[in-house]
Formats: sequence, C-alpha cells, structure tokens
Amino acid sequence: KKICPFLARGQSLWMKVWVIGNGWYLLDEKRHSISESVNFLPVSIHIANQNDKSAKIIANLAHRNMPVGCRDLSTMEFLQSHGIEAYFSSCLTTTLSRDFILKDCKEKQERKGIIFADARIDKLKIFPVTRLLDQWKKKNKFAPVHQELYNLMERFESDQIEITSHNCSFSKTHAQRFELAMELLKKYASAKCVITSRIHCALPCLGLGTPVVLITNTFDQGRFRGLDNFLNHIYMHKDGSLSKIIETQNGEIINSTAFYEKANELRNRCSSFTKRILK
Repeated sequence: KKICPFLARGQSLWMKVWVIGNGWYLLDEKRHSISESVNFLPVSIHIANQNDKSAKIIANLAHRNMPVGCRDLSTMEFLQSHGIEAYFSSCLTTTLSRDFILKDCKEKQERKGIIFADARIDKLKIFPVTRLLDQWKKKNKFAPVHQELYNLMERFESDQIEITSHNCSFSKTHAQRFELAMELLKKYASAKCVITSRIHCALPCLGLGTPVVLITNTFDQGRFRGLDNFLNHIYMHKDGSLSKIIETQNGEIINSTAFYEKANELRNRCSSFTKRILK
C-alpha cells in the first residue's frame, strides 16, 4: 500500500499514462516506442527526419488516437503520403492566454515597450579576415530583409526596446529553464509589440494577443509552412525574393485572427482527451 496506494482500491499497478504528444520529433526506431499502457494524443507534431522509418514510428505512436494533428503542412503531407490519417492542427502554444500568464501579477499590466527576441543584426567583426568577408556577403545578401526591419523600427522611435534571447546554457536545470521560459512569456504578454526570428516566440505571442512580426533571413518551409499564414512576417525565400505581410489598424501593428479557429479546435480536442481521465 505504501508503494502504490491505488492497490488498496483494487487498481492495477500498471496505470495508464495520458500524454499530449505535441512537440518536435527527431524519430529513432530504437528510442521511440510507446507501450500500450500510454494513451497518446498526437497533436501539434513536427517531424524533423521525414523518412519511411519515422512514418512507421509515428503511426505506432498514434494508432490509438488518430488522426495525427500536425503543427505544419510539411509534416501533414509527409504522413498522408504514407497513408497515415493526418490534419493541420497548428501549434498548441497558440492556445496560451494573457490572463493565465499574468495571473500572479497584482494588476493587469499595461502593454509597453518593444521586444526584439533573437532578432538582432550583429555588427561586423574585423578579425579574422575570412569572418569579415563571410559576414559582408551575408549582410549584402540579406540587405532587403534588414532594410524592411529598419523601416519597421521607424514606427517605434519613442518606445523603449528590450532584447531577449531563447538561448540557454546547458548547465541550467529543467526547473531553471521553466522559470526562464515563464519570465519570457510574461515579458511577451506585457509588450506593445514583439519582433522575432523565433517561431517559438511568434506563435505564443498570437495566443497572448501581443502584436508580433516574424522576421527571418531564410524561410524554412519544413517548419513554417501553414503557420506563416497566421503571422505578420518579413522573410526571404531561397530565390532571393522577399515576402512581407504587416497588418495594421489605425497605424498600429495588429495580429491576424486567422489562427483562432485552429487554436479553438486544439483546446477542444485536448480538453476532451483530458476529461476522459476523470471518468
């Protein structure tokens, strides 16, 4: 009874574990195997190594709760090409709410300041010469993106700017990383606008209701396709062409509401899944 109090009520020692399986998957058939004791809900899944083996693995992981919700169109199309029932679910982070993130704050904070999240343009370094040449080429190649960024910043001449980063030391514990993540979310929830190169910053900002612009020198079709339709963005394609969508209202940057439908579907599916635990 001390080891497993459930046994006192006649329950089996091998209780089912319920897992919402959203996340980035680098699938390995030697590591990814979920037993029948795990009830796995496949939503907001991105598969980084798309091959025949990884398709078989995800089919095994998800066969009890099909269809598979995919974070991006690339993953959806990959699974469908292998006969796996899949749909575009978008990302679970879009279901975050500002009230939840700021629930411990005494007063609901007024939005203020602009945040640059890993969107800095580093200065050229003189030494060594090869680095100078490489950065010179890069700067000139992405000059159109940088110019659009400068144009965007003209809107915020009088606003305070804060720079944040999602980079984290490997020496940090899991608990410390969760604390840092919550600190960032609180900053984003309180900002007037966020400009970022990180999709994992841009998507939560949608849920938080914070105006956000995704800016990237290289558009990653495998990760962004589908999600980019929800976001203000400035990015360059492989052919050098530039895409720019910035929605505004009364001169202020606003987010598209296109993500709401997918976010609500995710809330409903996850809620239905977790309610079954209590039955």
